[in-house]
Amino acid sequence: MSETHGDWAVQCRLQAIKDEAPKPLCSLSQQQQDNKGSRVLAVELQPTTDGATGALVLPFGLQLSKGVSLQIDEAKAGAAQPFSTCLPAGCIVPLNFGDAQLKALNSGKALNLIAEAVSGDEVKLSVSLEGFSAALNRVKELLK
Repeated sequence: MSETHGDWAVQCRLQAIKDEAPKPLCSLSQQQQDNKGSRVLAVELQPTTDGATGALVLPFGLQLSKGVSLQIDEAKAGAAQPFSTCLPAGCIVPLNFGDAQLKALNSGKALNLIAEAVSGDEVKLSVSLEGFSAALNRVKELLK
């Protein structure tokens, strides 16, 4: 199952677990491509009892040792989140948002990502939060 809420997609599938009834596995995500169709970034989140966990997939060419700072709208950027690894799809930054951060995301317009390129230049990417609240609520509803 797949739905769109603003700039966010909701996907669900059934996960088979041995000797149990299949359980829904649902997430909300957003991908962005450049004008050539190559993926620039992807973010995927799954709700938890006290927030949400997930990951960012960012392009190669970033200074991995510096991590990525997250900023909701014009709020002060938080501490840099470390990269965990790089795969053929890109470099992964694990995400763990608490309830307060989710509330800020729900009411925000953009999640800004601030990183440093290998060249030393600052790289800013922006994840639209249009539809985030509706997508998150829909995933929570589907997991009930």
